[in-house]
Amino acid sequence: MIAFGKGGALETVIDGVTGMFFREKTVECLKKAVTEFENSRFDKARCRENAERFAEETFRKSIQEFIEGKYKAERTAGRE
Repeated sequence: MIAFGKGGALETVIDGVTGMFFREKTVECLKKAVTEFENSRFDKARCRENAERFAEETFRKSIQEFIEGKYKAERTAGRE
């Protein structure tokens, strides 16, 4: 993946591992990134592993754990 190096891409792309960034919104920077990308090799397993962080099931599990933790904390605090 080639992405502009700001915003949400910074949270999803690992530069040099799962993709690369271009830092300026210019044709020259984008062309350079495309050339570097074409000459790079990315580990498919690492890319998939990184993408799994954003899978629906991972999200559901994280939310459930968060809610259960807050619920247990409230119940414990109410007993004091």
